[in-house]
Amino acid sequence: MNWCMLIPLLVGVICALLGYLIGKLSGRGNRQSFNIDAYKNRIAKLEADLETCISKKTSD
Repeated sequence: MNWCMLIPLLVGVICALLGYLIGKLSGRGNRQSFNIDAYKNRIAKLEADLETCISKKTSD
């Protein structure tokens, strides 16, 4: 293997590892759990609204 090819490969591997670590440490998981909680709350509200509409429809 030629030395001219080894250096760019090593730099690429190092950059890939650093990018992965920075992505993991940036707290990306926290935003995902926040989005899940927000969607669960929205679903619960919409289900309650649906039940209200159904009960009004059947009482008429």
